[in-house]
Amino acid sequence: MTAAHGSQVTAHSFRQRLFKPFLSPVSCQLSAAFLVWAFLVGCARKEETPVDPESVFKISGNVFSLAPTSPMLKYLEISPIPPPSSQTQDLKEVGQIIALANYSDQLVGSRISWVELDPDYSKSLGLSFGSRTPAHVGDAYGVVTLPDEYLPQLKPFESVAISRYGLLTSQTTATVLSIHQAQLNGVPILGKPLEVVFKIPNGQDWYPGTNCVVDFPMLGSKPFLVPATALLHEGQREYLLAQLSLGEYTPVPVVVLDTIDDSVLVIGKIKAGEDIVSRGSILVKPIVHRLLRAQGIGVYLGDGEGKQP
Repeated sequence: MTAAHGSQVTAHSFRQRLFKPFLSPVSCQLSAAFLVWAFLVGCARKEETPVDPESVFKISGNVFSLAPTSPMLKYLEISPIPPPSSQTQDLKEVGQIIALANYSDQLVGSRISWVELDPDYSKSLGLSFGSRTPAHVGDAYGVVTLPDEYLPQLKPFESVAISRYGLLTSQTTATVLSIHQAQLNGVPILGKPLEVVFKIPNGQDWYPGTNCVVDFPMLGSKPFLVPATALLHEGQREYLLAQLSLGEYTPVPVVVLDTIDDSVLVIGKIKAGEDIVSRGSILVKPIVHRLLRAQGIGVYLGDGEGKQP
């Protein structure tokens, strides 16, 4: 017998000794029983009833509560809001240009030709641009949304600063023309943002669709520094989740003014010492989304389900 043949026999004998326990009748029966058990367990798991989301949270008005048994509770970190900054900062919000008066190429008639982003949206703001609209070539019109708590502080004909989004060093001035509060059957809807229309004179470079940052010097306040993980973005707004009691929360709209490392400077209807969800708020975003929809909040400029200019 050659050396090669001997090595093949040795390897064959080794494999027989290795797999012999698995090939015995008893082992085969045990293996078959294990496979049947695994199959039945797998079927049983597939037939388990999924957890009903309604059983772990409830919504009542602008408050949602989590059941004591909800696993989400252990992932929500709670921290108090620190004292506000000692320095006052202006409110800044992102807006959009919606109309521009251009030169008309007509030889007879109006010398103004309007370029609009969305005529229907303009009309919803009380703006009807046409040949009879009193305006000068280069007049640009825009709109920006603000939290409704600033309604008492904002007045028409006040001046605001406008800068291109991402180019804050290049600024111009604009005038507030009108302030629109959302209403339902003539009744204001609390919590829904205001729509502020502004006008830029000599704004030939501000073409409809351009995003801009609107600086409201009259709406300055002292911001709060909170963890960036506390922010919850929904629609076109940022929210903090205030904890009313253990397991009860309400979304509070805030405006982000600046970022500092892993924290953000925000302003809104919040106070120092109030408990907020400082980490883990993203886990309950579907609940917040449902709560805001139930209140009719979120259907406005920039919302996928609302009218977009």
